[in-house]
Amino acid sequence: MTGPVYFDGILSRQWDPYSNQRLKHSVRESREIIQRMRLMKRLDVHQGCVNTLSWNKKGTLLLSGSDDHKLIITNPFNYKKVHEVHTSHRANIFSAKFLPETSDLKVVSCAGDGMILYTDILREEETAACTFNCHAGTVYEMLSIPGDPNTFLSCGE
Repeated sequence: MTGPVYFDGILSRQWDPYSNQRLKHSVRESREIIQRMRLMKRLDVHQGCVNTLSWNKKGTLLLSGSDDHKLIITNPFNYKKVHEVHTSHRANIFSAKFLPETSDLKVVSCAGDGMILYTDILREEETAACTFNCHAGTVYEMLSIPGDPNTFLSCGE
Protein backbone atom coordinates (compact mmCIF):
# COMPACT_ATOMS: atom_id res chain seq x y z
CA MET A 1 0.00 0.00 0.00
CA THR A 2 1.37 3.39 -0.92
CA GLY A 3 1.07 6.51 1.21
CA PRO A 4 -0.09 9.93 0.13
CA VAL A 5 1.79 11.60 -2.72
CA TYR A 6 3.45 14.13 -0.43
CA PHE A 7 5.36 11.34 1.38
CA ASP A 8 6.93 10.35 -1.94
CA GLY A 9 7.91 14.01 -2.43
CA ILE A 10 9.58 14.16 0.97
CA LEU A 11 11.57 10.98 0.33
CA SER A 12 12.74 11.93 -3.18
CA ARG A 13 13.59 15.60 -2.67
CA GLN A 14 17.30 14.98 -2.06
CA TRP A 15 17.72 13.25 -5.45
CA ASP A 16 15.23 15.04 -7.67
CA PRO A 17 15.66 18.80 -8.21
CA TYR A 18 11.99 19.18 -9.23
CA SER A 19 10.53 17.29 -6.27
CA ASN A 20 10.23 20.44 -4.11
CA GLN A 21 7.77 21.91 -6.63
CA ARG A 22 5.78 18.68 -6.74
CA LEU A 23 5.86 18.44 -2.92
CA LYS A 24 4.49 21.98 -2.52
CA HIS A 25 1.72 21.24 -5.00
CA SER A 26 0.74 17.91 -3.43
CA VAL A 27 0.67 19.34 0.10
CA ARG A 28 -1.36 22.36 -1.02
CA GLU A 29 -3.88 20.05 -2.68
CA SER A 30 -4.06 17.57 0.22
CA ARG A 31 -7.31 17.61 2.17
CA GLU A 32 -5.66 15.36 4.79
CA ILE A 33 -2.96 17.91 5.59
CA ILE A 34 -5.41 20.83 5.69
CA GLN A 35 -7.81 18.97 8.00
CA ARG A 36 -4.98 18.11 10.41
CA MET A 37 -3.91 21.74 10.79
CA ARG A 38 -4.74 23.45 14.05
CA LEU A 39 -4.06 26.69 15.83
CA MET A 40 -0.79 26.43 17.75
CA LYS A 41 -0.55 29.94 19.13
CA ARG A 42 -2.29 33.27 18.68
CA LEU A 43 0.07 36.22 18.25
CA ASP A 44 -1.71 39.15 19.89
CA VAL A 45 0.46 41.88 18.40
CA HIS A 46 -2.07 43.92 16.38
CA GLN A 47 -5.11 45.94 17.38
CA GLY A 48 -6.97 45.30 14.13
CA CYS A 49 -7.64 42.65 11.52
CA VAL A 50 -4.41 41.20 10.10
CA ASN A 51 -4.51 41.34 6.30
CA THR A 52 -1.02 40.19 5.36
CA LEU A 53 1.61 37.74 6.59
CA SER A 54 5.00 37.30 4.99
CA TRP A 55 7.93 35.12 6.01
CA ASN A 56 11.54 36.17 5.57
CA LYS A 57 13.64 33.98 3.28
CA LYS A 58 15.14 31.94 6.15
CA GLY A 59 11.74 31.34 7.77
CA THR A 60 12.85 32.89 11.05
CA LEU A 61 10.76 36.09 11.03
CA LEU A 62 7.13 36.85 10.28
CA LEU A 63 6.08 40.27 8.95
CA SER A 64 2.44 41.25 9.45
CA GLY A 65 0.35 44.24 8.43
CA SER A 66 -3.02 45.20 9.81
CA ASP A 67 -6.01 47.53 9.93
CA ASP A 68 -4.19 49.31 12.78
CA HIS A 69 -1.76 50.71 10.15
CA LYS A 70 1.23 48.99 11.78
CA LEU A 71 3.86 46.60 10.46
CA ILE A 72 5.11 44.13 13.05
CA ILE A 73 8.00 41.71 12.79
CA THR A 74 7.60 38.70 15.09
CA ASN A 75 9.79 35.76 15.99
CA PRO A 76 7.37 32.89 15.29
CA PHE A 77 9.24 30.45 17.53
CA ASN A 78 9.26 32.34 20.81
CA TYR A 79 6.16 34.42 19.89
CA LYS A 80 7.92 37.69 20.74
CA LYS A 81 7.60 40.96 18.87
CA VAL A 82 10.97 41.84 17.31
CA HIS A 83 10.04 45.24 15.90
CA GLU A 84 7.00 47.45 15.42
CA VAL A 85 6.65 50.14 12.76
CA HIS A 86 3.99 52.85 13.06
CA THR A 87 3.54 53.56 9.36
CA SER A 88 2.17 56.65 7.69
CA HIS A 89 -0.51 54.58 5.97
CA ARG A 90 -3.95 56.14 6.41
CA ALA A 91 -5.90 52.97 5.62
CA ASN A 92 -5.70 49.20 6.11
CA ILE A 93 -2.40 47.58 5.14
CA PHE A 94 -3.09 44.85 2.58
CA SER A 95 0.38 43.56 1.74
CA ALA A 96 3.91 43.78 3.13
CA LYS A 97 7.11 42.04 2.07
CA PHE A 98 10.72 41.83 3.18
CA LEU A 99 13.01 43.04 0.39
CA PRO A 100 15.57 40.35 -0.55
CA GLU A 101 19.29 40.69 0.15
CA THR A 102 18.71 43.35 2.86
CA SER A 103 19.22 41.16 5.96
CA ASP A 104 15.47 41.52 6.60
CA LEU A 105 15.91 45.21 7.43
CA LYS A 106 13.99 46.73 4.53
CA VAL A 107 10.30 46.21 3.79
CA VAL A 108 7.67 47.52 1.41
CA SER A 109 3.98 47.77 2.23
CA CYS A 110 0.80 48.88 0.50
CA ALA A 111 -2.63 49.87 1.73
CA GLY A 112 -6.12 51.04 0.97
CA ASP A 113 -4.86 54.63 0.88
CA GLY A 114 -3.17 53.92 -2.46
CA MET A 115 0.32 54.44 -1.05
CA ILE A 116 3.31 52.15 -1.20
CA LEU A 117 5.79 52.68 1.64
CA TYR A 118 9.45 51.73 1.74
CA THR A 119 10.74 51.28 5.30
CA ASP A 120 14.30 50.74 6.45
CA ILE A 121 14.01 49.26 9.94
CA LEU A 122 17.32 50.81 11.05
CA ARG A 123 16.44 54.25 9.65
CA GLU A 124 12.69 54.49 10.24
CA GLU A 125 12.55 58.26 10.73
CA GLU A 126 14.65 58.91 7.64
CA THR A 127 12.59 56.58 5.43
CA ALA A 128 9.14 57.44 6.84
CA ALA A 129 8.51 59.73 3.87
CA CYS A 130 9.66 57.21 1.23
CA THR A 131 6.33 56.77 -0.51
CA PHE A 132 5.30 55.78 -4.00
CA ASN A 133 1.98 57.13 -5.24
CA CYS A 134 1.59 55.24 -8.50
CA HIS A 135 -1.98 54.04 -8.02
CA ALA A 136 -5.22 56.02 -8.18
CA GLY A 137 -6.91 53.83 -5.57
CA THR A 138 -6.31 50.90 -3.25
CA VAL A 139 -3.09 48.89 -3.64
CA TYR A 140 -3.78 45.23 -2.90
CA GLU A 141 -0.56 43.28 -3.34
CA MET A 142 3.22 43.66 -3.33
CA LEU A 143 5.78 41.26 -4.77
CA SER A 144 9.53 41.40 -4.43
CA ILE A 145 11.92 40.16 -7.09
CA PRO A 146 14.16 37.35 -5.75
CA GLY A 147 17.76 38.53 -5.41
CA ASP A 148 16.92 42.18 -6.23
CA PRO A 149 16.53 44.52 -3.25
CA ASN A 150 15.77 47.52 -5.47
CA THR A 151 12.77 46.27 -7.42
CA PHE A 152 9.24 45.36 -6.41
CA LEU A 153 5.88 45.03 -8.11
CA SER A 154 2.50 46.28 -6.97
CA CYS A 155 -1.06 45.58 -8.01
CA GLY A 156 -3.93 47.97 -7.38
CA GLU A 157 -6.50 50.32 -8.79
